[in-house]
Amino acid sequence: MSEFQDIVDKSDFSTGPGLIDCVKAYHDPKSPLYAPERFDIALASILRLIQKCRETGTPVVYSSVIFESPSAGGK
Repeated sequence: MSEFQDIVDKSDFSTGPGLIDCVKAYHDPKSPLYAPERFDIALASILRLIQKCRETGTPVVYSSVIFESPSAGGK
């Protein structure tokens, strides 16, 4: 069972917007945070959700965080 299953069980997904905070570093093999065993499954779910949103006309909004320098967290 997912460690997040209790949150899902208590959530009402019938109304309102949803938010997915997908951190690219978890999916980038060059990142020290890369964790494919955990986040590849999450990425597949996110892609299915985006497709469903598009099929139903639900808006999908993407955002990015941009750092000005490597010392601020950028590359």
